[in-house]
Amino acid sequence: MTSRQTIRYIAVDYPGGRKRFFAGDEFVFKAKGQSGKIRDNIFAVTDSTLVFADFSEITNQQEYTEYRLSDIRKVYFMKGSSLATQAGYLLPAAGALYFIMDFFGPVWNRELKGSSLELTSSTAIVSGGLIGLGALCYKSTHKAMKIGHRNRLKVLQTF
Repeated sequence: MTSRQTIRYIAVDYPGGRKRFFAGDEFVFKAKGQSGKIRDNIFAVTDSTLVFADFSEITNQQEYTEYRLSDIRKVYFMKGSSLATQAGYLLPAAGALYFIMDFFGPVWNRELKGSSLELTSSTAIVSGGLIGLGALCYKSTHKAMKIGHRNRLKVLQTF
């Protein structure tokens, strides 16, 4: 038998699944006392803290920041296929582009020069449908887990 070194990782347990974050992975979260999101790569995982390393150009050294697991109140991550994730970005842009091209078509089309700008129901339905479907894809793939009773943050080890 060979002996392997155990690796610690962060696990976000939620109903129906578990998301794992290892050292080197990007971790996006909100901490107690912080107003915005913190987005950084995990440097190390200890029993009760996460360690992030940033290079300071002023001191020309690595600076380490620790966050206790009990101070993390919300975790953000993407869940789902890459197709649905990309659709969440591309479909609203396609809907807006379709609306602009169809609504402002008489402005740059020589055959329709001088006709009035009018919004047709088909334009509103198609562009609104694309934007709505994109918003639905975005919302279904970008998860924000509030850490508490149902969603738990744990430190586990591989064996």
